[in-house]
Parts: sequence; structure tokens; C-alpha cells
Amino acid sequence: MRSSIFRLVARGLREHRRLLLIAALYGGLTSLVLPPLGEFPNIDDWDYAAAARQLAASGRLQFTDYPAMTLVSHVAWGAAFIRICGDSWLTLRVSTMVMAWIGGLSLYAVSRRLGGSPRLAAFATASYVLCPLVFALSYTFMTDITGASLMLLFLSLLPDGGAPHNPWKLAGLSVLGAACYLARQPAAIPFLLYTALVCGQCVWDGRRWREATALILPAGFLVTLFFLWLNLINGAPAAFGKIDLDFALLLQPKGLVSKFLGILLETALLLIPLAVLLAFRTPWRTLFRTRLRQALFLAAGLLWLALCVGFRQELRPFRNDTVTEAGLGVLFSVPGWHEQFSAASTRFGISSFHAAVLAVSACALPVFLIFLALQSHRLWGQVVSLRSKSNDPLPGIVLGSLTAHLLLSVLIEYLFDRYLVSVIGLSLALFLPIASKSVARDWGLPWVAMAGMIAVSLLGVQDSLSISRSYAAAIDRLKREGVQPQQFDELWPPYRRMWFYTPRYRYAGVQPRYLDHVLEDDSLNHRAADQPRYAVTFRPLPGWTIVRTTPSQSWIREWDVYTLRRQSE
Repeated sequence: MRSSIFRLVARGLREHRRLLLIAALYGGLTSLVLPPLGEFPNIDDWDYAAAARQLAASGRLQFTDYPAMTLVSHVAWGAAFIRICGDSWLTLRVSTMVMAWIGGLSLYAVSRRLGGSPRLAAFATASYVLCPLVFALSYTFMTDITGASLMLLFLSLLPDGGAPHNPWKLAGLSVLGAACYLARQPAAIPFLLYTALVCGQCVWDGRRWREATALILPAGFLVTLFFLWLNLINGAPAAFGKIDLDFALLLQPKGLVSKFLGILLETALLLIPLAVLLAFRTPWRTLFRTRLRQALFLAAGLLWLALCVGFRQELRPFRNDTVTEAGLGVLFSVPGWHEQFSAASTRFGISSFHAAVLAVSACALPVFLIFLALQSHRLWGQVVSLRSKSNDPLPGIVLGSLTAHLLLSVLIEYLFDRYLVSVIGLSLALFLPIASKSVARDWGLPWVAMAGMIAVSLLGVQDSLSISRSYAAAIDRLKREGVQPQQFDELWPPYRRMWFYTPRYRYAGVQPRYLDHVLEDDSLNHRAADQPRYAVTFRPLPGWTIVRTTPSQSWIREWDVYTLRRQSE
């Protein structure tokens, strides 16, 4: 008995050894090379952290006016880690990293289920967790990783087609679908598609109503409870659900092409290892066999080059000031940011890097488009055949979810890079299994591309973390010297919000105030007229005296952090 168990364990280790190697690599990078240290907020996670800390401390869930997302699952996940590991930003970032790996393991399971080999599934996991966008957001407590990972977990647990399913299992899947929605609304798209599929099957064959009921009722009950709590107890946040969708863009060809091209270029750039792998699966010789095809491809190439040049400013990643715009709370609003961190301020001459990134992305995207065109009959065939009881619904659900997320990305008026995390995960789940016939000799260059992507992830995250740490260190030094939070001016907004605004209990019928108004009221109410005022910036300001200058550096650049005091005081 014991020997058979050992044989099973040994067999499992051999089969999944590449996944274990990637996990070891990720652990080494995040613990030894670039540990997630530093007690400071990133982007908007100051607000989510406040809710998680209050839930962990008092057991009471409260939201501020700030969040637009449902947030419940995300806050509960962070609160669980705080209760176990203690209250710190390190704890919250580790919780996000664990959630990123839940998504990576779910993607591994999806790839294996769709016919991918263990090597291919491990490649998918590495492409997800080490992608610059996902890797950077793993160093925050933002909701994007939680939403995408729960969505991938839901996909990995989807039952196959065919025989009726256990209603209790479907009820559990329904609870998971509700958790997806209660983390981030778009994460529920796969659940909605699968629910629509099951209900459609009920109509088509007149059976399986128990399955539809088991799938709908638990999720509906939990979501209804959430909205009752939000509106009757907490009070609806002022920003809740206010993601503007620009439907008028659909009637503006130039604007639509510009935005869609930018999204495709960014997605292609973040999926460079996948593009290299797919390049080996594209029959280039067959495509260029006749002169007519050669002429058509030449014309298409010239048109594509013209589009890339014409819309070069639409390439979202790396178009601004940091190596990665994925986002560790780059301090755009702090005076001196753009001067200190301009495109030419790095040791590598980042302007040339911009051009290289655009060129690489412009080469990667046609590979995806050609491969998609060649495989479209397989993809759409899977969707059309969903009515077949023997067919696995997973490929069609993945394709439908990817299409819906791309459409949402185009329509969202103010699109941040981090919104594309789900697009990255779904693209890997859809495309990689199709490349399962790649032979062993094809794997060298894709892993080289993976190594390059990891290098970009490390450079970008280390650069952003170093900037935030140097800024936080200057503020912490002033606080140790007795300076009170209300004495700061020209402060990066998340710090001011973190100090002056905490979750408040609001009753139904009370008109919620916008967060910035509350912040302004609180900061003025707590400030004494005779208190000196300080600022932490990246350049001197007129009317301010330099208290100290702190030189700082990352792997790719150097800068100065200025601690200032208003001259009149």
C-alpha cells in the first residue's frame, strides 16, 4: 500500500515537474530577488486595504464612497490573510500573489483539459503569473488579480457536456460564480455564459430544469443579499458601478480603430512567448506559395506598418514614463514626476526601448491574427456544436468570455492597462491548447522569449517599487520627526486618503458625498493655522525651502526625492 502511494506521488511529480520548477522560480523571484516589502499603498489599494482591515478587526464589512467594484470576495480574502498573518502591506501583497497562483494553477488545469501537454500547460502558467501586467499587480492589493483568478478557477471546474450533473455540485459552482461577481463584476461573464447555456439546453430538450435551478438560485440569493446590504445598511458608494461605456465610439471609425488597435497591440506584447510558440504552428511556406498570395501579404504588411506608425501613440504599455505602466502606483500627480522620470532618464535610453517594444508588438500581433484565421473553423465549430451532449462546453465559454472582455475593453471610456488581466488569461487558455502539436525542437525560442518577458517584469516592478519606497521613506522620516499628516501639502493622493478617510457607516437615504470633498473637509478641519506645511516631491517648488534631498536609484535609473517646507512658515 505504502509503495503504491509513493509510486503515485513520484509519477505525479514527474508529470508536473515543469509546473513545480515554475513555482520554485516564482518563489525565488518574489522572496529573494524582489520581495514585496514596504508599508505604502499602490494605486487604489489603500481603500480596499481599509475595508479588509476593518473586516479582520471587527468582523464588520464597510465600504467607502470610492470603490466602483463589488469588492466583497477580494476584501474577505485579504481579511483572512490579515487574521492569520497579521496586519501589514506585506500580508496583503502576499494574499494577491497567492491568488495569482490560484489563477495560474487553474489555467494549468484548463490547458490540460483542452488537450495541452504538461509542458504546454506549464508554459501557460508561466506566461500568466510572470507576465509584466500580472506580475506587477501581484505587488498590490488591487482587485484585478482576484477577479481574473476566480474566473479561471470557475472555468477549470466547469462540468463537461453530456450526462446530467449533480445539483449540489452545480450549486457549489453557482456560489463560485457569485464570488466572481462579488470580487469584480466582469469576472462573472463565464458564469453568465454557462448559465445561459444550461438554460438553453433546458429549452431545447425540455429537461435539466433541476440543474438550471441549482445553478441560478444560490448565485441569485447571494447577489441579492449583497445589494440589500449595500443599499440598506452600508449605503451605495458614490462611485459604485460608474464605469462609463462609450457606445458612441462604435460610430466613430477612426476612434474605434485607434482604441482597438491599442488594445490588440498591448495584448500581443504581453503574450510574446505565446506568439513565438504559435509562430512554429503557422504554415508560412504554404501561405507564401503563389505570387498572388505574396503580393497580398506584402500589401497587408505595408498597410499594417502604416497603421502602427499612424497609431504609435496608442500602444498603452511603456508609452509613458516607467518601464511598466501596469501599475505599482506610479506617482504621476507628484510635482517633478515627469521631469525625473521622462523617457530619456534611464540608463538604457528608454526612447529606443519604446521603439523596440512597438516593433516587437507589431510583429507579434499578425502572428495571432494569421493563426486565428487558420484555426477559426475549429474555434467556431466548437461554439456551434455546443448543443451536442458529448461536447465539452469549456472552449466555447472561453471564446465567448474573451470576446465579451475585448468588447468591454473597447467600450470602457477610461481604460487602464490592468483591466486586460482577464484578456491575458483567457487568450492563453484559448490559444495554447491549439498549439499542442508543437514538437520538442520548437521549444527553445519560446522559452528564450519567456526569459526576456521575465526580465522586463523584474525591471519594471523593481523600478516602480523603488520609486514608491523612496517616496514613502521620505514621508516616514518626517512623521518620525513629529510632522502630522495634516501638515502635508503636494502629497500623493493615496497617502492623504489613507490617513484622512476610513470606512464610514452610512444609513439608507443619506446622499453619499464624493470622496475628494470629504478629504478636503477632513484635511482642513484637522489643520491648525500656525502649523508649518511640508511637501515631498521630485523637484524643488517655488515658494518652498528644501529641507533635505535624498538621492535614490533603481536598477535602471537615478532620481532625487525633495523634502520641502513652505517659506512663509
